[in-house]
Amino acid sequence: MRVLASSDWHPDWVTFGISRFDEISLAVAKTVKTAIDLKVDQYFFLGDLCDPDAGPVVFRCVQLALRAALILAKHEIHSHWLVGNHDVCEDGSGASTLTPMVTLEEITRFVHVWNRPQIVDCNPRMLVLPFTPTSHGYDPMTFVDEFKATKGQGLVLSHLSVPGVVPGEETEDMPRGRDVVLPLIELNKRANTTILQGHYHRRESHGNFHIPGSLARLTFAHADYEPSFLILDI
Repeated sequence: MRVLASSDWHPDWVTFGISRFDEISLAVAKTVKTAIDLKVDQYFFLGDLCDPDAGPVVFRCVQLALRAALILAKHEIHSHWLVGNHDVCEDGSGASTLTPMVTLEEITRFVHVWNRPQIVDCNPRMLVLPFTPTSHGYDPMTFVDEFKATKGQGLVLSHLSVPGVVPGEETEDMPRGRDVVLPLIELNKRANTTILQGHYHRRESHGNFHIPGSLARLTFAHADYEPSFLILDI
């Protein structure tokens, strides 16, 4: 199975008074075109579309995600949308900036929105671990323990914090929310599991663990890293 993973778009971000929306929109379009050209099976967005309290630009950000999902669906590519720490609404509702995507999920089988942790019975079996507001918190180990007991190949989608990953602009210049830690050591006890991790803006890959990184340099904290997305055969 060939997949494309992107994360941490943040098209609402403004760098020293300059809106990054148009630049990031072009980068998103490139990921969608690449997915179509390579005929990938799955497209994964690993969280952080935009802050819900960013103002009117939020509507444009949501439209950007809706358009990407619709184009992918038109080409019969499944897209998965994981809620990140910048997406959640801390108002007790459990809503996020990805909540409007649920409408597409209701009308097409090619769009999937993950705002709560769960194990998905598909091939490969998936464990989705989104960031959640404090009103809807959860213990990742509860789901990891259950997932470890499953057989066959596995895929983990995460927007939690990971011990050992060097933080960059995502925590130095753009902090939001609390740290909920991914039990990486426990997950690594399960054979044949690929982990796709959002939240961090610098691309990294170590064995079965992959961070696609962000689509743009948003601050000067890590001006040396290259914006990127990930194509992977699982």
